[in-house]
Amino acid sequence: AVMERSSDTMWLRRSAVVTTIAAKAPCSASPVSTLPLEGICKRVVLNLQHLSQPETLARSNSVDEIVLAAFDQFELPVTAIAVGGYGRRELFPYSDVDLLLLNSGPIDMAARERVSGFLRTLWDSGLRISQSVHTPAECCVIHEGNLELTISLLDQRYLRGDASRYEQLTN
Repeated sequence: AVMERSSDTMWLRRSAVVTTIAAKAPCSASPVSTLPLEGICKRVVLNLQHLSQPETLARSNSVDEIVLAAFDQFELPVTAIAVGGYGRRELFPYSDVDLLLLNSGPIDMAARERVSGFLRTLWDSGLRISQSVHTPAECCVIHEGNLELTISLLDQRYLRGDASRYEQLTN
């Protein structure tokens, strides 16, 4: 019982800090500011405490199976690359699945429909997909307005499609 009280006291202190930080944040008009921060933080802490490398790897492998099966259903003119945490095979609970779809140039309307069908299939399977479509050359340029893409490319791995396009990215 003493441990529980101690843990509760620590949690109350943490939640007070989170509430204080949230109150000082300039984003009061944002819908995020209306979320119960204490509950969200507590859930994240509990998830991280019980999560291990084999679990994040297993989750990534399961997502790989879904992505590859969906990719095989469509004749896609793109190369699928896992990036970010998904690329590292460290997919945490509630994480989005970061996919880079490499293309060699403009995509015609029929190919766009197939890519849309692929992404719809992933959404319908329950995955939270965060996708971007770029050429290898576009990925090699650092855009100040899109640092998220540049950072996510630090952890990437080939999934399916034209392997030579992936080699262009990695060279």
